[in-house]
Formats: sequence, structure tokens, C-alpha cells
Amino acid sequence: MQFKSLSKLAMVAALSFGASAFAAADAAAPVSTGAKASASTPVAKTAAAEAAKSHSFSGTVVSSDAIANTIVVKNAKAEETFTVAPTVKIAQGKKDLKIADVMKDEKVMIKYSEENGVKTASSIRVSAAAAKKEAKSAATAAAK
Repeated sequence: MQFKSLSKLAMVAALSFGASAFAAADAAAPVSTGAKASASTPVAKTAAAEAAKSHSFSGTVVSSDAIANTIVVKNAKAEETFTVAPTVKIAQGKKDLKIADVMKDEKVMIKYSEENGVKTASSIRVSAAAAKKEAKSAATAAAK
């Protein structure tokens, strides 16, 4: 009988010690600034997912600036400026281009994400039809 009482007492002591150690560890943990905590809320997750969501914009190139890494594109509804990272894939058919190769009045389709009002291109497709038309007009002009 005394053995049962001692084992119960030892178990209670072990549990108490474990609980107090857990509480001490929890109290010593760094306090979050709220950045991670807010990201776990459903509203913050939705806002973060919306910000990271990919969009697309098609239109005609107004200008491209290889130094500022920007491209301005307009369509019937709006004129938008996009930031273009040096690693962004810019393609015309199977040919890879650089931002300096994208000329005014070319038709483009830009996939981008928007964060804090800044539209950042993730890929740019230049219309191959426009390139063929330019090559044809250049050949016609050279033949004259």
C-alpha cells in the first residue's frame, strides 16, 4: 500500500516538475512582433494570397527602359508600368530577348504580380506576328 502512495507521489512530483519546466520554457520564448501571428489569420492569408496571385496584361508597348528595368504598356482600358527584373524571361516565339530588344508599338502579354502597388513582371511574351510583319515591311522597303 505504501508503494502505491509513493509511486503516486513520485508521479505527481514528476508531472509538476514537467509542467513548471514547460511553463518556464514558454515564458522564456521570444515575444512575436505580430508579423508571423498576423500571417496565420485567415484575413492575412487571403490578402497575402491575393498579393502573390499572378495577373496578366496585354497591350502595346509605349516604352521600355533597360536602365530603369521598366516597361510601359497600354491597352484600350489603361496604361500600366511594370518593373522588370533582369532574370525575367522575355520571349518572342522561341527567341529569348532582353528588355532593350522590346520596341515601341510591339504587342506584348505580361504576366505579373502586384505588391504594395508595384507591378512586377514575371514573364513577357512579345507577339511573333508583329516581328514577322516588321521583317516583311523591312524586306519590302529594302527591295524598293
